[in-house]
Amino acid sequence: MNNILGREGLDNPFKGAFVNKKNAKYELTKNVKPAFGKTLAQALDELKLHDGMVISFHHHLRNGDYVLDMVMREIKKRGIKDLTVMASSIFPCHEILVELMEDGTVTQLMTSYMSGPVAKAVSYGKCKKPVIMTTHGGRPRMILEKEVTIDAAFLASPCVDDQGNISGSEGRSFCGSIGYAVADAQMAKKTIAITDTRVSKVKRADIEGRFVDMVVEVDKIGDPAGIVSGTTQITKDPIGLKIARDCRTLIEHSGLFKNGFSMQTGAGGISLAVADEMHRAMKEKNIKGSFGCGGITGYFVKMLEEGLFEDLYDVQCFDLSAVDSTEKNANHHKISADLYANPNNPDHVAGKLDVVILGASEIDLDYNVNVTTGSDGIILGGSGGHADTAAGAKLSIIVSKLFNARISCLVDKVRTVTTPGETIDVFVTDRGIAINPRHTDLIKKLKAETNLEKLRNLEKQLEAEKKKKAEEAARKKEEDEKKKRDKEARMQEIALLNARALAEHEFATARIQTENASGDASAKAAQQAAKWQKAQTSVSLAIKAAEQTALAVARFAIPDPIGGAAHTAAAVMAGIQAGVVLAQPLPPDYIQQPLPSAPRLIKFAQGGIVMPSSAGTGISLPNGNAGLVAEAGLPELILPINIPNLQNVFKAAGLNQTDNSKSFSYSPSYSIEISQNSEKSLDEALLNVLRSHDRELLNIVETGKQNWFVGD
Repeated sequence: MNNILGREGLDNPFKGAFVNKKNAKYELTKNVKPAFGKTLAQALDELKLHDGMVISFHHHLRNGDYVLDMVMREIKKRGIKDLTVMASSIFPCHEILVELMEDGTVTQLMTSYMSGPVAKAVSYGKCKKPVIMTTHGGRPRMILEKEVTIDAAFLASPCVDDQGNISGSEGRSFCGSIGYAVADAQMAKKTIAITDTRVSKVKRADIEGRFVDMVVEVDKIGDPAGIVSGTTQITKDPIGLKIARDCRTLIEHSGLFKNGFSMQTGAGGISLAVADEMHRAMKEKNIKGSFGCGGITGYFVKMLEEGLFEDLYDVQCFDLSAVDSTEKNANHHKISADLYANPNNPDHVAGKLDVVILGASEIDLDYNVNVTTGSDGIILGGSGGHADTAAGAKLSIIVSKLFNARISCLVDKVRTVTTPGETIDVFVTDRGIAINPRHTDLIKKLKAETNLEKLRNLEKQLEAEKKKKAEEAARKKEEDEKKKRDKEARMQEIALLNARALAEHEFATARIQTENASGDASAKAAQQAAKWQKAQTSVSLAIKAAEQTALAVARFAIPDPIGGAAHTAAAVMAGIQAGVVLAQPLPPDYIQQPLPSAPRLIKFAQGGIVMPSSAGTGISLPNGNAGLVAEAGLPELILPINIPNLQNVFKAAGLNQTDNSKSFSYSPSYSIEISQNSEKSLDEALLNVLRSHDRELLNIVETGKQNWFVGD
């Protein structure tokens, strides 16, 4: 089966928004007298809950709701299983449902919206039975037409009076309209109002006491601050603001923008920007609208107060300004979900809308819209009133960026259809406006040239460009990482070279110190031995001379001319020998070896000047080979390449980057080698420029000789 656009339809073709519509009349026969004074535990005991029942909750406190959690915890204590929970919406604060689905307490959910842990758990199959997701209008229709029977409805009630009447705008936990709870109260077998505020009489009842079976008082039913969870502020994104301006232009030329104009916008950033644009347009063109409706925010309240709308129909307050307005302004009407969007209610407000502004996570070429799941298939929301108002309004407009967080909004075919394309009229995006082909009159009126096919082609081009940019970014990142790795490797190599030089220096110093100490000790020992030998020899010769002299004297006493002369000569010779021995020099002192000078460490990171030397200054290359710096007889400057504006500074100094391959072979990632290229002094040429251009470079150059090697 083909749809109106001539495309192949869905497996279960959509037959039209109101094919099954009937103007139903509901007989509300419930008329009870509420019972007071029971605790929650006592109330649950009296209800006699059992396996397989259907229980319901409303969500007007949104992510600030405490009631669902406290009720379900009491139910869990009783061991009841196989329950169906019919909550109008489910938020992150309702996480207990995950635990209860896992243990079998809850086996089915019926809701119009879900987010947070429960949505994720359902997406991964934690719920035993299929989850039924309705629209905000479809839910009260099911209840009122008894397609589902609620055994017990638990109503978070901000304020209850002595007759059981419930008000959402009074009490400590006020939330404004409680329109989603009305059908539950009217049709449930038992209705339990759970409140933290009781008064003698409420100012205005949202739910009549005749529908309330029991009133349970607790310490706190919720936190009103949770009402504003989600986006309730106008976008500041220029792209979003452009979309809002284009949407305003579209509405102004649609033929619907005139006195009596009615409108609804969502609470998203772009939708609120559209509301702000329409606020200005209505003031500029002196247009007075009939009503605004839906989930009301402060932006609509402001328009009501300024007389731009006659009435507001509020099924749910989206911020505290709207809550406050429900009590102060008689033209701010709180309505039930039935009156808001039940298609079988002949007076439903959604069916009287001129324009509705809606968002989308995905939209396809058939205008089918998804606001239920993300691109990964995980549940992120639900229809709410999306499908209801799209079908009911004369002009339904989808506003969205073409790309959200790099994910395409426009797809060939959505996998989850929240709102059928037959009910969507226009798609406004940052790249143009696309009008559903079924609106030939609107196309002619607006002279629109953009359609979804053109947008899709444009989107594919943008995707290709983004892919190319992403690939280039990835390539650059890889190169940067390689440079970083090379730098780290070079620094490790330099550290090893420096460590080796220091170790070798330490070893040589220790060796020389040891040799010096040993040599000095040996010399002193030799000197001492020589002195001792001299003393020994001197004494021995002295004795010999004395003996010979004595003999000679004796010979002189007994004359022997020959023998006396001989002894005298011997004595003289002994004396001469002693003189010679004593005249001999002692062994020389040990000459100390000089200690090796400290090694000059490589400091590539700091940079510096390498002065020329006859053979160049040797360095070690990353590959282990030897390299030379300043071997050409000219000083060379080594600078880190990450210094800003480096090349401009060199040009200003009259210096050119050398094409010396040796320079870049050893350190392409860490430094640039600059050679002197003129008769001018390198220091003079460079320093003059650096003084006026770059203090960082100046400091490096001025301290360069301290950082690096110098030549001969």
